[in-house]
Amino acid sequence: MRRLAPHVEGAVRHLRREPQVLRTWMRQVIALESTLGSPAAKTYTQLIVVAVDADCATHIAQDLALLLPDVFARLQPDQRARMVAVLKTVLHDTPQAAPIVARHLPALLDTLDDASLVDFVAQSVRLFSGSGRATASFLAMETRGSRQVAATLSTHTALLDNHRTLSLYARAHCGVAVRVRPGNTRAFSDGKHIYLPTQVDTFGDDRDGLIYRILTARGAAYIEFGTLSLALDKVDGLWPTPQVDESDLARFFRGFDNPIVAKDLFAIFENARVEARMRTTYPGLSRQMDTLGDAWRPTAPDKAKGPPVAQAIAWLVATANGQTPPPPPDPAAATAAQAAVLNIQKVRAAGADVHVSANAVVAAYPLLRALLQDAKAADVPLASMAADTGGLDLAGGWSPDGANDALGERLATELTTAHATPENPDTDGTSYAEMAEFLDRLQAPAGPVQGENTSPAGQQPSQARAEDGERVGVTRYPEWDFRVDDHKPDWVQLTEYKLTPANDGFVDRILDEHGALISSVRARFAALRPAAPERQPGRTDGDALDLERIIEARVARKAGVAGPEGLYRRTVSNRRDVAVAFLIDMSSSTNEVVNSTGQRVIDVEREALVLAAEAVDALGDACAIYGFSGYGRDDVAFYVAKDFSDPWDSKTRARVGRIAWKMENRDGAAIRHATAKLGQHPARIHLLILLSDGKPLDCGCDHYSDEYAQADARMALLEARQAGVHPFCITIDGAGRDYLRHIHGEHGYTIIDRVEQLPERLPAIYRRLTR
Repeated sequence: MRRLAPHVEGAVRHLRREPQVLRTWMRQVIALESTLGSPAAKTYTQLIVVAVDADCATHIAQDLALLLPDVFARLQPDQRARMVAVLKTVLHDTPQAAPIVARHLPALLDTLDDASLVDFVAQSVRLFSGSGRATASFLAMETRGSRQVAATLSTHTALLDNHRTLSLYARAHCGVAVRVRPGNTRAFSDGKHIYLPTQVDTFGDDRDGLIYRILTARGAAYIEFGTLSLALDKVDGLWPTPQVDESDLARFFRGFDNPIVAKDLFAIFENARVEARMRTTYPGLSRQMDTLGDAWRPTAPDKAKGPPVAQAIAWLVATANGQTPPPPPDPAAATAAQAAVLNIQKVRAAGADVHVSANAVVAAYPLLRALLQDAKAADVPLASMAADTGGLDLAGGWSPDGANDALGERLATELTTAHATPENPDTDGTSYAEMAEFLDRLQAPAGPVQGENTSPAGQQPSQARAEDGERVGVTRYPEWDFRVDDHKPDWVQLTEYKLTPANDGFVDRILDEHGALISSVRARFAALRPAAPERQPGRTDGDALDLERIIEARVARKAGVAGPEGLYRRTVSNRRDVAVAFLIDMSSSTNEVVNSTGQRVIDVEREALVLAAEAVDALGDACAIYGFSGYGRDDVAFYVAKDFSDPWDSKTRARVGRIAWKMENRDGAAIRHATAKLGQHPARIHLLILLSDGKPLDCGCDHYSDEYAQADARMALLEARQAGVHPFCITIDGAGRDYLRHIHGEHGYTIIDRVEQLPERLPAIYRRLTR
């Protein structure tokens, strides 16, 4: 046999350190060569060697060895070089994230150009330090935030068309190898890079390109004219003791009890100073700025009705931009702003440097600070206080607008190199199939070779069934993921079923056993029914003429005396305007026996629902009865025993008898669907009563439990309240006070100590909730 190519032999010797990875690679690379060719096999080999050399855990390299052939098969040859560039960088930076990134790269490579891919991958890997699942959700575009980012980055705009020209333009201005990167909708600089909007469509002609050049020049001007070269020994005042690796600019802001106001002022004065230096240094650029007017500046939000400090800052921004806005409505804000504006002339003076701007902040800060009742009153992001103060990013650290970190730099460099060195055919003629014989000649490494599970047995979940009802429709709902602080859009599929009436004698047994109690409950609640509509005569306005009063007025007029004034009759309705939805947990845990008679939790809950529905019917309120269960996020079942339009009759009672234990309980989706159905029924008061025996839990999903499930249920209840629905939980879990308080709030639940008491307690609780 011919000697193997150096890269093959070298790979084998590298991978012998990880016998499990070696065996998987050998098996996969032979198949890869036979289907996609030797260049793909060679590239695959290089990545596995990088993974082992990166000293990542064995299972990471093993996952990549199993996963990458499928990834290669999904990519065109011209895209593989980009994939390799990204994965090599991720392996060196955060190797644990490499399998997650690899799994989602094919879709990203099809939709994002290099600059956008750098930002998107760098942002996702940044999330990995907190949660691997957060990274996967971001890359798969499961969250609203990641979809918004991808939508912005994937738009082919003028920035991509002019990226190289603008980069050269920026370097010509500041003399530094600064990079131009997409900044979504903003234009700013962090001192190392210039971020520009991904799209400018102000005019729709060549003037939009001129806006790009002005924004690029301004971003370069912060570097050229020393915005970040602040030395605190040249600024008036006593400043905090420096912290490790802290810049003087960060230390400067830390010296104010409200850094937000100080940053606003610094941005205003520094923007005015830098713009003045730009105009004197580059007269041609100054003329272009004048030609465009304010078209190149960010739009300032209206803060006329905001707090005094926001009014003052907004007025200063407009004045610094050469506009003549009306004085702030608040007199104190107007006085402070007009006193602070005197500093703008100082920073615009010839030769002014960043220390002039810093001293202007020191002078103006007390004026604006006096508008605050306390130091934290305006401790909110700058953009929510006043206008975008300009192009200087003072936030520091990671910014979602651009990948301004080491990983982003390496990704950009690797992608540039990848385009210069596309995948080339292998010319050495070596077949990977010859490796089997070659490996047989090598001495095995010390110790046994560990077996690997190349196709782990996945759980085959049972699906939620609806044999008890007729399918009505399917709806998809979002789900809240607290780990990424965002919703996953359309994450859960909920199927609604209309229960068929039961014929097991349940209703008859309830009527026999609780007949006297039902009669008593109906009588008590009927007494609460509002009286008949009341007619109020003699009103100055109303819904009908009062004929008796009109006759009296005519008689009085003919007699020459004053008659009655109220000639209308008003009918006042005493009708209650309440809609209640009972939402019952039908999970398998409700099959537990609760007393010596053999009653299960679900049986007691059904009895309670019948008594409650009898009470609500006697009261005249609109009522619906729903149940929910399911297994996994694609099979949440929502069962309708009674809708608002259904009468409370024997057929509906028999549907309640069909309620039975099922599988799991994914509370968030059920609450969202019940909220939507309540919102479709007109009523002044919407009440959602949840009957549950424990925590939200869906074992058909690898993460819908504990904190994740509780956070989603809590968010669903918050969304219900925002929609005008008042939720309340009744539970028999006496040990669940901590999680109940977290999910439902301090007063949003009650605990029934003995489940046998539920039939008597539920009507009383409803009466209290709607009193």
